[in-house]
Amino acid sequence: QQGHVRGKSDLSWMHPMQRTIVETKWTFPGWEREVKWVRRETNISYSSRVLENCQLKQMMHDEGYRRHPKLIKLKSLQL
Repeated sequence: QQGHVRGKSDLSWMHPMQRTIVETKWTFPGWEREVKWVRRETNISYSSRVLENCQLKQMMHDEGYRRHPKLIKLKSLQL
């Protein structure tokens, strides 16, 4: 993987979780920044956390508070 030229359309160098983040059609505010960061990141240890964060942000954006335990708890705490 080292020395590989990273083309915008060639995602073969990415870890599958990174590819999932990059290839998913996000609509939450700030998704472009998240994807741009993932495209540059080579430390894949952050990928699972970033994927979960993107999924949570998307669920909140879509008002899908019943689709994740953390969001269910958050919704129950709101006054």
